[in-house]
Amino acid sequence: MEAPVNRGELLVCADPRALAATAAAMFVSFLHEAIAERGVARVALSGGSTPRAMFEVLATMQVPWTDTEVFWVDERAVPASSDRSNYGAASAALFSKLSSPPRGLHPMPGDAPSLSDAAARYAATLAASFGVSPEGAAPALDVVWLGIGDDGHTASLFPGDGAVTATDRWVLDVPAHEGREARLTLSRAVIAAARRVVVLAQGASKRGPIARARTRGDEGETPARVIGAATGQVIWLVDEAARPLDEALV
Repeated sequence: MEAPVNRGELLVCADPRALAATAAAMFVSFLHEAIAERGVARVALSGGSTPRAMFEVLATMQVPWTDTEVFWVDERAVPASSDRSNYGAASAALFSKLSSPPRGLHPMPGDAPSLSDAAARYAATLAASFGVSPEGAAPALDVVWLGIGDDGHTASLFPGDGAVTATDRWVLDVPAHEGREARLTLSRAVIAAARRVVVLAQGASKRGPIARARTRGDEGETPARVIGAATGQVIWLVDEAARPLDEALV
């Protein structure tokens, strides 16, 4: 029997500004919860304009950074100084503004000479944080923050790429394809193992991808369907424009 799809909880905000504020408040709440339970919070962040708005709000808030380790969901094969860098964008919007840095800040080395070697090193970094072997089961990050593309991708798991089915590694190197940079990305194994997965999305172009991602179907067509395999809590946090038309307002 197939495992049921984890459709998660759909939370709808009125507009992008409310979405950013709600996401930031959730972020802080989840960190405090993890720290109270385990003494440290471990989160993985995504890039893009939607999380950047959350980062800008977080820069104005009291956040328990000294007990937080920050990882990245994915990164392009560019230096941190590039305007295409997910880490660079987060640093500019948030981390460069902090008076005290996080307990651990672990950018993916997108500009490494060998992305294959970089993926293995990043898996080792994850393993060291959790005190486990990178050869074992994927560790349970407290929160993995994801987005979803108009094409149905999430992290750097793209339609038509074999990366979406890979479960034997925690971190994958994704080759360049038709003008898209090569990438590093957490694998579905790490996403599925997270205690919480939060998907941030805004805009009407995300309605269809979100609706597909929350149903069973071809993951090669809509890689964001891997979110449905998550064993922890799943939250789809969207603005009103992104709410699938067949979903009631929450």
